[in-house]
Amino acid sequence: METLLSGFQVEIGSISSDIKIRQEKSMDMGLKLKNRKVFLHHEVSSGQEFVSLHGFGVDTDYFSSLLDASVD
Repeated sequence: METLLSGFQVEIGSISSDIKIRQEKSMDMGLKLKNRKVFLHHEVSSGQEFVSLHGFGVDTDYFSSLLDASVD
């Protein structure tokens, strides 16, 4: 019985660790999304027609559509 409970405790610890890792990843993704939205909003509201992103000109209307879209 003690072995069974010990194994269960190890399994619960592993699940708890997985949950913490996923929470950290979720918070990191949320922060990245927030930063991108702030950047895009700034670029769109700057009045420029195109934004240079990694050397490519991107239409600000495209960014506006990204800002308005919901994240699933």
